[in-house]
Amino acid sequence: MVGRAVLGEVARPQTHGRARRRAAVLRSAEETILGLQRAAGNAGVATLLRQTPTTTTTTGPAAQAAGGDLLPAPPELWSEDEIKDIQRQLRRLRLYSLGVDGILGRGSEQGLVEAFGGDSWRSLGPDAVLTALRGATRPGSARGQHNLRYGELFKDGVLDVTLGVGYMEEESPGKHTLYMTDLLQELDGMFSARGFHDDHGLAERLLTDAHRDVGPSAFGRFYVKQDALTYRPPAGDARSVHVVVRLLGDDTGQHGGEAAQAFEEGMTQGDVAYYTGHGRYGSGPDFDRNFLRFQLLDAEGNVTQELTDYERLERVLRRESRDGNAWRRFRWRVDHDRIRVEVSNRGNLLLAARNRHPGEFGANLIYWALEQSGNTAITGGEGRLGAEAAQAQTDRQRRYRVMVFDGCRTQDYEQHIRSTPGFDTRSADMIETNRETGFYAEAEAFMAFLEAIVGQQSAEEVVHGMNREMRAHEEGYEGAPFKGTGFGDNPSR
Repeated sequence: MVGRAVLGEVARPQTHGRARRRAAVLRSAEETILGLQRAAGNAGVATLLRQTPTTTTTTGPAAQAAGGDLLPAPPELWSEDEIKDIQRQLRRLRLYSLGVDGILGRGSEQGLVEAFGGDSWRSLGPDAVLTALRGATRPGSARGQHNLRYGELFKDGVLDVTLGVGYMEEESPGKHTLYMTDLLQELDGMFSARGFHDDHGLAERLLTDAHRDVGPSAFGRFYVKQDALTYRPPAGDARSVHVVVRLLGDDTGQHGGEAAQAFEEGMTQGDVAYYTGHGRYGSGPDFDRNFLRFQLLDAEGNVTQELTDYERLERVLRRESRDGNAWRRFRWRVDHDRIRVEVSNRGNLLLAARNRHPGEFGANLIYWALEQSGNTAITGGEGRLGAEAAQAQTDRQRRYRVMVFDGCRTQDYEQHIRSTPGFDTRSADMIETNRETGFYAEAEAFMAFLEAIVGQQSAEEVVHGMNREMRAHEEGYEGAPFKGTGFGDNPSR
């Protein structure tokens, strides 16, 4: 039994338990029919059954496989042998890598979603499902690589992407212009050049049809490209898929909280959440300035110096300190009321609860400021991210998501995100950075990612394309920064 639990999906339920569930379903069906008979008579029931459709699929291999069977057995009533045959076909298609155990568990269901491009298989009988799988062709290119779960991403006909641009304080040389202002303008031009239109109303209609709630006052700009791609699942029907990209960024420093909330929605309710900007020493995405000013005070409380740059503050405090320890000097000033710090943390999404860089002044200062503001981690078993993801699964059947974090040492997020319900490797794939990143490649890396997803490239090809753009455009490039996690249990090629 131990071996079966490791190789399969879950330990096999006892035979009498399966029989009880089957009997309960049959009793429910019998009670329903008896109720109809009392209300409409035998003739009425017979007419209703003749008019009941066999499947929601109308064309393509799945419909042809369904034939004319009336009221196919629901998945709960499929036999162990039927499920085993289906699992063998899913393994042949490289959509399932667990054991052939006759249990329709999470792994088998994920494989069926990828095979049919959605949940249409649930309305087919096991024979129809098996026939469609036997007629499906296994992808033959890029062997040894993995797909993202495109069936889940495309099943509702809309690829829903949230692109968050974190607040960047940097100024262009010789100009008092925020770097991110130019970046937002560059992204706008890139979207237009690729056939996307800034159309909030159209985006709202498309997302509503896909069971996403986005109101007319939703924060951000919405770029839409209708029929951006054609998706052909192995055993399902081909379909056109629209792409909606919600661009979040606040270069005014006034709406960081709204941007952070919208990005959190993208992480839990959308298909893809992509962040580019400061990693804030591995603490999490940040959509506002974080620190507004520092006032150094004398013993009487008079301001002796005012600073707006925490790196400059570190240099000043290091010079003040006898041992050159800027953080110890900062703590002394706090304890003796010799410094005022004005923070702005509404735009911070704290993903990493623990400071991974306690030897760095900036990291200590960031976590100190978050503590002063009452920010708590949204990840982990008690964080709100998991609860929101669970609600999205209940409301919208959102069972999978892709997340990208382009910023300094965003690999620090992974442990905390993976400890969050709904963000394990079967529920989420991540692309993160393994070093500090430079400027000037943010837009190019995102566009490489988006075009790779639209082109349905392998997960490894997606990461490779992003690193290629970093090599071409990043300031001070020092080796490929992006790496993927969670790909190993995805469909393989």
